[in-house]
Amino acid sequence: MGTNSVEKAPHLTQLYGEPTQVSSRQLQRNYVKKAKLQNYLTFLKHCRDSSITPTGLLLKSSISTRRAKLIIHKAGQALVREGISNTAINSIPWSKTSKHQKPSTPLQLGKLSSQPRQKQIVKFNKLLANSQKSTNQTTSTGTKDTVINLSNHPLMETKHKVVLLGLNFAVSPKKIPFSEVIQQVEPKLRFLSRTAAEKKSVSKSPNPYPQLSHHNPTLANQNKPLSKIYALATERKLNQGLLSLHRTEVVSKPLYFKLHSSSATCPILFGQLKIHKPTIPLCPIISTQGSPCYDTAKHLTSILQPLIGQS
Repeated sequence: MGTNSVEKAPHLTQLYGEPTQVSSRQLQRNYVKKAKLQNYLTFLKHCRDSSITPTGLLLKSSISTRRAKLIIHKAGQALVREGISNTAINSIPWSKTSKHQKPSTPLQLGKLSSQPRQKQIVKFNKLLANSQKSTNQTTSTGTKDTVINLSNHPLMETKHKVVLLGLNFAVSPKKIPFSEVIQQVEPKLRFLSRTAAEKKSVSKSPNPYPQLSHHNPTLANQNKPLSKIYALATERKLNQGLLSLHRTEVVSKPLYFKLHSSSATCPILFGQLKIHKPTIPLCPIISTQGSPCYDTAKHLTSILQPLIGQS
C-alpha cells in the first residue's frame, strides 16, 4: 500500500473535508518513513555485527597495501556505528508523531514495511556473500604449496604438512646479541663503499649447487614401508633378558628398573644433504635416543670404557 492510496480516495474529502485528507496523507508518509528508518537501522546493526561495510559507506584509496586496507576497513566500521546512532536519532521524531496521531483510514502497516525490509535483506545477503568470497580467496592464496613428491609413494596429509614447512622456520635463541653483531659488522662496513661491498659479496659467494640430482628419485623409490615395527620386538626381547638376569641376581633391582625399556621409539634417521657429491647424495646420521637398547648400551659403555686399549 503506497502513499497514492490516500490521494486516490476522493470520498475522504467528501466525508471529512480537505484538512482530514491532508493529515491522513501526512500520517501515512510518516509511517512509511518510520518503517524505512527502522529497516535501515536493523540493516546497519547486522552489518556491524558481521563486520561488513555497506556499499554507500565504502572508502577508496590508491594505496592497496595490507595496512591501508585495514585502515579503510576500520574507518568503514566507524561510519557504520555513526550511521546507527544517526538513524536512531532521526527515527525518534517520526515515532513520536505516529504515537500521538491516529490514522483516519485503516493503514496496513505490515505491507508498508515489508517491501523495504525485503530490499534490505537482499542487500545484506549480497554483501555477506561477497565478503565471504573475498575472505576465502585471501586464505586460499595466502600459502603456496611447494611440495614436489619425487617418489611413487603417496604422501599422507600429516607428512605433507611437515614437508611443506621446509626451511621456513628456525628455532630462535632466547636472547639475540644485537650489540655484539653490530660491533663486529659496523666497523668493517665503514671502510667499504656501497659498490665495493656489493662486488666483494658477489665475488666471494659460492656457486649454487643443483638442488636436485638424478640419484634422489632413485633413492626415494627404493624406500619401502616396513611390514612390522621392529622396535617393539626388540624391546620385548630386551626386557625378557633383563628379567632373567634379575631373577638370577646378576642385575640388581635398581639397575633392572633403570635398564628396563618402556614406550621406546625407533631410532631416528637424519639426512644431511650432500647433493653436490654424485655418489653420496645423502649423509645419514642416526639418533638412538629413546630406542630400546639406548640405556643398556650406555651402561655397557661405562663398563667397557676402561678396558679399551688394554688388551
